[in-house]
Amino acid sequence: AYNCSDTSSKTINILPAPIASFVTDKKEACAFSAIEFTNTSQHANTYLWSFGDGSQSQTTSPLHAYSEKGGYQITLIAYNDILCSDTISIHDSIYIHPVPKVDFTWHHIYQNDNNKGLVQFENKCVDATQFYWDFDDGEASSDNHPAHQFSTHGVFNVHLYADNDYGCARDTIQSVKIQLIKGLYIPNALAPMHPNSELASFQPKGIGLVEYEISIYDQWGNLIWRSNLL
Repeated sequence: AYNCSDTSSKTINILPAPIASFVTDKKEACAFSAIEFTNTSQHANTYLWSFGDGSQSQTTSPLHAYSEKGGYQITLIAYNDILCSDTISIHDSIYIHPVPKVDFTWHHIYQNDNNKGLVQFENKCVDATQFYWDFDDGEASSDNHPAHQFSTHGVFNVHLYADNDYGCARDTIQSVKIQLIKGLYIPNALAPMHPNSELASFQPKGIGLVEYEISIYDQWGNLIWRSNLL
């Protein structure tokens, strides 16, 4: 026995196992609102998030917005340098509420075949419970289907805001054209030297006319002028 021997040693570096964890800034949100996912994992440096709607991210602490209502399962996989991993998956971690779909229609209400500026608005919103109408003339309403009286000619940008019981809100704008006369308007006097051209000339005006004829006679019934030009 010669007691021959040999020794070999090698240092093995044992890394701590990853621990996957995260928190969110909210548990409920409106569709299309960004949610902040804060990564609180330990012993990891790369990550894979799955948000439950088909979307993924490799950002450490991502922002994500959902487009559809419902509950979503969030999964986070945390890896270290040698690809050891840990997974955390939380069912219904986030619940998304719907945002209103905002729309409306409108039509003139004629009185004795005349347009007096009265407009009926029809609310076509979905997933909304509260409404606010801004009629662009200094007036507003919180009615569901308001009727509104405009007092002047013009184009008014009517703004409808809608929200629901979850605090989710949307809005829309439509232009409403107001013309307070319907048919033909003929002045009964004129002032030729007046600086206002509207008063200095004889100019019949109409809305929606297809044809018309005007004749002017003197006090003895003699025809002075006739025209059918629109």
